[in-house]
Amino acid sequence: MTGTPDFTRLPRGQAEWTALIAALGETDDRAERHFLEIKSAVDLNKETDRAKVAKFILGAANRSSDVAARYFDGYAVMFLGIAPYAVVGILPFEAMDLARTVVKHIGADGPSWDFKRFPVDADRDVIAVIVDPPSGDLWTCWRDGAEKLRDGGIYLRSEGESREAKGGEVRAMIRRARELQVTAEFDVSVVGAVARCHVSPKALDEYIDATARQLLGSYQRAMGTEFASRALTALWGADFSEPQTYDGYRRRIQLWADDVRRSLSRIVDHAAVTTGRGPSLLVQNHSDAFVEDVEVAVRIPDAVRALEGRAPEDFDLSSVLPEEPPEWGPLGPLVPPSVTRPVDVDLSSPSRPETGSVRLEPDGLTNLTLTLDSLRPDSAFTSKPGEFVLVTRDGALSEVSGRWRITARGHHRVYEGELTIPVVPCDCSDRVRALAASIG
Repeated sequence: MTGTPDFTRLPRGQAEWTALIAALGETDDRAERHFLEIKSAVDLNKETDRAKVAKFILGAANRSSDVAARYFDGYAVMFLGIAPYAVVGILPFEAMDLARTVVKHIGADGPSWDFKRFPVDADRDVIAVIVDPPSGDLWTCWRDGAEKLRDGGIYLRSEGESREAKGGEVRAMIRRARELQVTAEFDVSVVGAVARCHVSPKALDEYIDATARQLLGSYQRAMGTEFASRALTALWGADFSEPQTYDGYRRRIQLWADDVRRSLSRIVDHAAVTTGRGPSLLVQNHSDAFVEDVEVAVRIPDAVRALEGRAPEDFDLSSVLPEEPPEWGPLGPLVPPSVTRPVDVDLSSPSRPETGSVRLEPDGLTNLTLTLDSLRPDSAFTSKPGEFVLVTRDGALSEVSGRWRITARGHHRVYEGELTIPVVPCDCSDRVRALAASIG
């Protein structure tokens, strides 16, 4: 005799599992309880016997959490291959076939379970089907099948049997599910402001004038340089050696200047995203619930746009303005037009945004999305400032209102709320003037 088995906790390691199997092999089915089932005449190559496993999983998962916690750490175990006073094992089977039958009846998102094999001899094993502790959810059968399984049926593992639950038991399950339903209390806000940026036309004229003086100066310096004329002809051929008059070059610069003035909105946006003062998202969990796989979505008014934030050193008007004319000499450009500005090629492969990073969504329904692996009770998460910038061109706005929504794993509801963001003016004219001064 191996003594009385320890049913208070699940076995740890091969030795403890083997000792439990040996102890159960010295008793009969009177050892069965709501946390333990023992079967010998089972062949998992048969659909009918695989259905017995599905029924046990559903019944064990629907037990009371308080009752289940007293034995096997809340788990339930079904041993296959233990007969009264003998450990006999069962024939080999395909794990895929067992999983397919079980999922057919419990659903792909049904109760969590697994199984272990313990060899008896060369041809037979004892199988331990292990069902996780009850979660508080009420689990129903998904499809008719053997063992009197029926679509929509609710099963319960009671003392020594897995059976269909009775009316009072179903009500108790529903009540427990309501009591154990996870709830949380969230709040979402934007730390910072919507920028109403401005660049004065006068500052833009200073940039245009500085660029024009530089270009016209290059023409005048090259005027009459015979060496440059011969070099251009030798390098690029006759197509780049047509005479270019001073007045013609000035007209070309003027056309460029007109295009720049028409690009004022792009200049303002570029200045806004490179201020380095973008806002951040603050997500607060005011409850005692530990929440996982949290997705925060923020919708802001159409008058406000969300743009990707950039560092102040990335301020470069040439990246958003029409390309200025190349420096010209009397016989053509000093460099071929194809190389007047390098082409940026992004060779990096796209990657999934990291958790905690704010993503800009172009779907028209959500402007900002933030995904968090988890959010602890009574805690908060603040995104990195400057990942995004909120801009508007509406001069009448002093503040804007938006909406947020949160979903989380295990929470069968959507959390929603409102937020308010102030609008502040932002004059970026000095940045354009500084650039003009560096050219001049």
